[in-house]
Amino acid sequence: MEPLVSIITPSFNQARYLEQALRSVQDQGYPRLEHIVIDGGSTDGSLEILERHQAKLSFWSSEPDRGQADAINKGLRLARGEFVAWLNSDDAYLPGAVAEAVEALEQDPGLGMVYADGLMVDSDLRLLDRHTYPQVDVLDLLCFEVILQPTVFMRRRVVEEVGTLNPDYQLILDHELWVRLAARHPIRHVSRFWSIERTHTRAKTIALASGFVEEAERLIRWAAVDPALAPVVERNRRRVATAAVAPDADCFQRGGSGSAPTSFLNSSIASGSRGTSLIAFS
Repeated sequence: MEPLVSIITPSFNQARYLEQALRSVQDQGYPRLEHIVIDGGSTDGSLEILERHQAKLSFWSSEPDRGQADAINKGLRLARGEFVAWLNSDDAYLPGAVAEAVEALEQDPGLGMVYADGLMVDSDLRLLDRHTYPQVDVLDLLCFEVILQPTVFMRRRVVEEVGTLNPDYQLILDHELWVRLAARHPIRHVSRFWSIERTHTRAKTIALASGFVEEAERLIRWAAVDPALAPVVERNRRRVATAAVAPDADCFQRGGSGSAPTSFLNSSIASGSRGTSLIAFS
């Protein structure tokens, strides 16, 4: 029997995109999925969408919460799956993502998490970029080599071991979790496209971009005294210190391609080959 996979979708006033996210989970064709939606009290028609889909949801609720981390953590506490992931309501899975993630995790029981490649699109699903990623380790993550959040799948027992999302972070809450997890368990990149991530004016990485450097510096200060991470920081002090001042919203929004952190500051989203393709997505 296939292992149970739990997908958590946090949402707040994202009715424009929510149905596509839900359908992308339902269309996976994976036989043992539980989909948990934690809505923060939306007033934009999201609840009507959830009601239409409730027969295919394992659980959903709508009530005020303390933000994205709180919503995802609520879902993680409810999750029963051997493997867990979260899919934001403005993102979507590509076909076959769940089955391929399960296969990768089952091939190596020692892995704590797997991640893959993804497509960056605008609010109308026009292709902006294809994000391919290298294999990274905990040092790379401490130097803000980023990975695409909706491509990540984790073992639930490992999340329970290292702890859920830290609500003190708003902008790099996912990256901080990857660091904690990779400090204690191997992670692996799979060279497949698993997800679509939207960039739009209401996306948090755009709306709150100025806070990235502060959170990155805070993460490094914590890592420098964490028993599992302090030796890594000490051995690589110069590289880590340089990287800590490099991240910004462009770094975390684009990611991929194995670029050094400092190069993110000089990169541009504009490219002559982008914005020309419309992704077909029902």
